[in-house]
Amino acid sequence: ATARLGSGTASSSTFLRGDQTYAAAGISKYFLIHLSGDFSFNTGNWTKVQWGSVQHNTGMTWDSGNYRLTPGATGIYLFINHCAGEGIDNEKEYDVQMYKNGSSAQYGNKYWYSAKTGSHPMVTATYVLKVTSASDYFETYVYTNNSTNEHVAQNQSYFSCIKIGDI
Repeated sequence: ATARLGSGTASSSTFLRGDQTYAAAGISKYFLIHLSGDFSFNTGNWTKVQWGSVQHNTGMTWDSGNYRLTPGATGIYLFINHCAGEGIDNEKEYDVQMYKNGSSAQYGNKYWYSAKTGSHPMVTATYVLKVTSASDYFETYVYTNNSTNEHVAQNQSYFSCIKIGDI
């Protein structure tokens, strides 16, 4: 007699989970985008980052006209927004925030507070979020209260997303 383990189909690209079902091995959805050039924004306003140079995209949709990512499937996702600026004044902020469907995604913004004039902030906002609808979309916003306008540096900034699990 042959014992049957789990439900689903066993193959070289699946593995048996603890709940006795088979799941695809590896990362099925991932995304990485950089800037095409430095992105300037005005002080005192939350501004959507206009990402422009897709490096990797497997199974997601990038809307280049609205600068937003749609993962396209429900699940648990890891989002990372990393933004670098230059020349922040003493006691000023450089903030990064993830938006989901047009509103702050979770826990508010992540910010860097300048200790001296001329500082070069690097802020990473990392989120583990449930995507509950295939049409959910995500955007990066930045803010500064610096005395002059600021920018997001091209070669040091990125937005990434990886599906890490099912709901």
